[in-house]
Amino acid sequence: MSAENLLASTSGSQALNIFGTGLIVFFVTVLIKYLTNVPLFVPNSTATAAEKRAAHFDSLRVGIDMSLLGFATYLAVTQIALENNMARAIQIVEKWNATIILAHLFLLIGAVLVTMLTNSPSKFFKRGIAFPFVLGWISLCISAAFFFYIVSNG
Repeated sequence: MSAENLLASTSGSQALNIFGTGLIVFFVTVLIKYLTNVPLFVPNSTATAAEKRAAHFDSLRVGIDMSLLGFATYLAVTQIALENNMARAIQIVEKWNATIILAHLFLLIGAVLVTMLTNSPSKFFKRGIAFPFVLGWISLCISAAFFFYIVSNG
């Protein structure tokens, strides 16, 4: 299968569905985290402002989840490329596989460390949410970029 036909094929649509599913999983994860904290957010709650802030902090910390999702997306995209038996795609995967896996592991470990180091909503509210989120987002972007690299060069 040629690279031009990959996006129009079932496999190409599967890859795009993987990224769409990734975004849905992200939003559902945040929603579930908020739903578990609903008693703190009702208007007649006895929760203090600090407890509500801590619940927001906990609900919005999804960097580790996104890093894992980026790694799983990379594995799925690689599987789709290899299933198409495109000779060039197989060469690309062989060339970049170790590098991309190390990048994903580095981003995952970074997200875990940043999450551990910024565990106080009173001290690190914005940084504790933003830094792990950015690491997770980069992980997803690496997977998407690899997919489009295979499509353009495969």
